[in-house]
Amino acid sequence: MELDLQKKSNSLVVLNYELNSSLGSPSDDFMQFWQLLRDVKIDEQNCITLPNGTYWAGVKDFGGKLYIRDTYNTLWTQISNPSVKNWVITGTPGIKKTYFSLFLLYKIRKDHPNNRFSTGTLS
Repeated sequence: MELDLQKKSNSLVVLNYELNSSLGSPSDDFMQFWQLLRDVKIDEQNCITLPNGTYWAGVKDFGGKLYIRDTYNTLWTQISNPSVKNWVITGTPGIKKTYFSLFLLYKIRKDHPNNRFSTGTLS
């Protein structure tokens, strides 16, 4: 999974999200996920549970529940700072980079509810 967030003048400009081709490309399932993501909340167990039949990023393998680690909000605060122009998610295998990326989709959707998702290439 690749998540590329580009900012310009303190505004969210481009969200370019691609699923690995082995998982498929953004589909109706992804678009359903994106629409529903606006209305979900973090519960008392620090989890986000999607409605039945909806999966994170529209990919069944990701499941419908995401545990929010304490560090996710700390990292979000750092990367959403207007002075931060570019960032990269790195780490060793198994550290949950993919799940942090899913959390980023949640935060972007919550913080920018009127932004639309689109696919394609940037030129």
